[in-house]
Amino acid sequence: MKNRTDRQKLLLKFGIAFLCGAAGVGLMFMNNNPFVQETAAQRYRYLCDAFSVPGLLLILVGVLSWLAGEGAFAGLGYVFRYVRRSFIPGGRTRYPHETYYEYVQKRKGKKSGSWIGFLSLTGMLFLLVGLVFLVLYYRSV
Repeated sequence: MKNRTDRQKLLLKFGIAFLCGAAGVGLMFMNNNPFVQETAAQRYRYLCDAFSVPGLLLILVGVLSWLAGEGAFAGLGYVFRYVRRSFIPGGRTRYPHETYYEYVQKRKGKKSGSWIGFLSLTGMLFLLVGLVFLVLYYRSV
């Protein structure tokens, strides 16, 4: 079980992202009580909302993860690390001071090569289904 191939790992990532999106669809759909609605247009509208919101959330989480991996939040990490060490008694003398450039170079060395595009692709799939229900909604109105 420990020796998974790259394909199995990728399928597991897509599967987990799909299950999270499906859970979001279920929660959104049931929250609106769709079985009480009388017209098909109202049901299509609720289905559109139910698929679009988790889709957009997955896309945005994927983009945010990509930005974090590229170092967009390195400045915040540096500041919080410096402030945390300032509050430790003797922290400024115990830990050597490193410049922001040194901090960024050290983080680039630790950068992992994992692919996180599966979040955005899964989100785009949910958003595409939401767009189909949007078209059906406008045709039934």
